[in-house]
Amino acid sequence: MSMLTRPVLKIALPLIAVFAAATAAHGADYPTRPIRVIVPFPAVSLATTILRGVSTAMAPDLGTSIVIENKPGGNTFIAMIAATTVEPDGYTLALATSATDALNPLVYRKLPYDPDKLIPLAFLGSSPFVLLVPAQLNVKSLAEFVQMVKAKPGAYNFASAGAGGPAHLLAEKLSRAAGLKMEHVQFPGSGPIHISMMRSDVHLYFDALTNALPLIRDGRLKALAIGLDQRFPSLPDLPTMTEAGYPGFGMAAWYALRAPRGTPPEAIEKLTRSVNKALGNQALRQQFADTGVLLGQAGGPKELNDRIAADRAGWAPVISDLKIQLD
Repeated sequence: MSMLTRPVLKIALPLIAVFAAATAAHGADYPTRPIRVIVPFPAVSLATTILRGVSTAMAPDLGTSIVIENKPGGNTFIAMIAATTVEPDGYTLALATSATDALNPLVYRKLPYDPDKLIPLAFLGSSPFVLLVPAQLNVKSLAEFVQMVKAKPGAYNFASAGAGGPAHLLAEKLSRAAGLKMEHVQFPGSGPIHISMMRSDVHLYFDALTNALPLIRDGRLKALAIGLDQRFPSLPDLPTMTEAGYPGFGMAAWYALRAPRGTPPEAIEKLTRSVNKALGNQALRQQFADTGVLLGQAGGPKELNDRIAADRAGWAPVISDLKIQLD
C-alpha cells in the first residue's frame, strides 16, 4: 500500500461509516413528511373513497398524513405518466387499478406510461361487477333476459364508459357466450348510464357494485347476477354469474398501491405493514362492505403482483378473441 493511499483511507473510512449510519437512520425515521398518492380519478370516485378510508387508518401508524392528489383524465394516462416519472423516494405513490395494470396493457397498442416502472406495494380493496338491467324490464333472471334478447336480435343494447373497459369487455364476453346481438353504446361515466337505464334507453350494464347498490336497493335498477365466486353478504338473493349459467365472469374493479421502481425497501416494508394493519380494522371493513366494497386481506408486493398477472392472463385471450385494440 502506498504512502498516499493510507491517508486517503484514514479520511474515507470514517466518512463511509458516517454515511452508512445516516442512511440507516433515514430508513428508520421514514416517513418524515406527508406521503402523496396520485389517483387517476376525480375526488368523487370509488378509488378516492377507498384510499381515503384506508389512508386515514394508516396515518397514526405512519406518524404522518397521506395526501391524495387527484389527476383524472386521459383514460388514467395523465396520473400514470406522473406517477412513473417521479423520484422514487417513498414519498410519492400511485393508486393503481385493474384498468391501469391489467386491461390497459392488453387493450392499447402503445401505452404512454410503462406499468413496469411501478412496483407492487399492497392491494387495498375491490368492488365486484354486477349485471344491471332496467327495473321496467319484465325479466327476473339472466336466463329470461337472454331469451328476451334472442327473440329480437338487434333490438337491445348494452352500455359502457368506454371501449376496452371492464363493462365493455364483460358485455361483449356475455354476448359471445350467450349468442346475443346487442349494440354497444358508450357514455362518459356511470351516472349518465344509470339515468338512461332508468328510462329504459339502455338495457344492460356491468357496473361496480358500490356504484349500483343504492339504485338496486331502492328498486330503480334491477340486478340479475354478480361477478363473485360466492354471493355478496348484503344481497343474499342475487345469484353469481356462475349460478346463472355463465362461469368465468368473476371480475371486480380493484384498487392497489404501487410505488416507483427504486423506492427504498425500508419504505416499501413500512408502507406495506401499515396498509395491512389498516385492513385489519374490522369496523372499517364493515363500513366498506355495507357500500359494496370488499377490503383486501393482509398481503404485500407478491400477492399484488400475482393478482395483476392472473388478471392479464385471464383477459388476454378474451381481448384477442374480441379483436379489441385501441390506439
